[in-house]
Amino acid sequence: MLVQPAAPNPATLFVRGARQLVTMRGPAPRRGLSCSDLGVIRDGALLIEDGRIAEVGSTRRIENLRKARSAHLIDVTGKVVLPGLIDGHMRLAPGAPRLQAFERRIAGLPPPVPAAPRSSDRASAWQRARRWVHLAASSGATTVEVRYGQGGGTLQELRALRSAAKLDGDPIEVLVGFSVRSPAQAEAPAPAYDRVDEVLRRGSSPVRLASAFALDCTGGTVDLALARRLLSAASQHGYHTKIHDDGSRAEAGVLLAVETRARSAEGLSAAGEASAELLARSSTVAVLLPNAELELGGARFAPARLLIDRGAALAIASGFCPEDRPGFGLPMAMALGCREMRLMPEEALTCCTINAAVALGLDSRIGSLEPNKQADLAVFDVADYREIPYFFGVNLCLLTMKRGRVVYHAGDLAASLTGGDGKEP
Repeated sequence: MLVQPAAPNPATLFVRGARQLVTMRGPAPRRGLSCSDLGVIRDGALLIEDGRIAEVGSTRRIENLRKARSAHLIDVTGKVVLPGLIDGHMRLAPGAPRLQAFERRIAGLPPPVPAAPRSSDRASAWQRARRWVHLAASSGATTVEVRYGQGGGTLQELRALRSAAKLDGDPIEVLVGFSVRSPAQAEAPAPAYDRVDEVLRRGSSPVRLASAFALDCTGGTVDLALARRLLSAASQHGYHTKIHDDGSRAEAGVLLAVETRARSAEGLSAAGEASAELLARSSTVAVLLPNAELELGGARFAPARLLIDRGAALAIASGFCPEDRPGFGLPMAMALGCREMRLMPEEALTCCTINAAVALGLDSRIGSLEPNKQADLAVFDVADYREIPYFFGVNLCLLTMKRGRVVYHAGDLAASLTGGDGKEP
């Protein structure tokens, strides 16, 4: 692959010669059979101006445009070009990997007694989070949503959200979600509601720290009345709402998500026919987390095939958390989606691009390679897009571009991780 020397951020770029240019053009979200329509252009090209896509088409057509002749050239001959991948669920918790629990699980032993949480140096925690964001960029991701919450009081939650918000743009788009475990019926509802509402209010004004509110309904018996109050409060404060449910009562989580018009319902390893039918009739996107499910033992992966066949809008995220869900990156998620969830390669790509953009409410500007959208793309060193989920455990991404700026180029990863002073702003 040739990247022509030029100024650090040239205004006009000409990406030419893609063996397969996967555009994902068309309506969103994709459902059913349309999940396999990738809009592939062979020998494809893009003309990019000021961080946005100006033209999409064959190399022969684009290279004859006047602006292409003077543009900065990126020659991707023989490679596959995709829309930038979108990981809608990562948790960059400040704690260390739970290595003792990992070893005990391998040995068939019960988990150790949880240690009391230790305070983490904010600067080092932020630096570790930054490292994971850079590694996401190196695997083709251009947008991620990171989750914080479920621990500490109001001030601790707000500090975590402020720190996470500073990751945005370094080097890719980072959205922040505030996550709360839904109180069970036995818990006192008033204190729980008051604390969460305070974080939501202060996290939205005067500077918005988070864009989404995720309610985790996994485990226990959820207080549905309180859950509805929390989701309503989040909507009133301007947050997109999401439901996470990996428990045996996933039908209840899906019903709550559809009833409250949540942007997405996540996890869903126990979802069945009723959930699939509900989601098919709604605008709520089902977001599955195959990497996280593998770490839980892989005994029951979410029924992706059922959800797509019934007409639900489906997306995939990694569910990565360095403490206890170490399966990293969307290429791994696509590989597992194909192997364990019976997704076809085309469907897996759709789930990590345009449908993932819909799940974040960003499909008007990212998720596909179309004129007027952001120039977010990834170049993979393969001859066929199906090789991306076929090869497992290897990073095939050569280049990642965000808003027309190259944020990762193979061979430059070490420099990207140590660039600048590496300190939290």
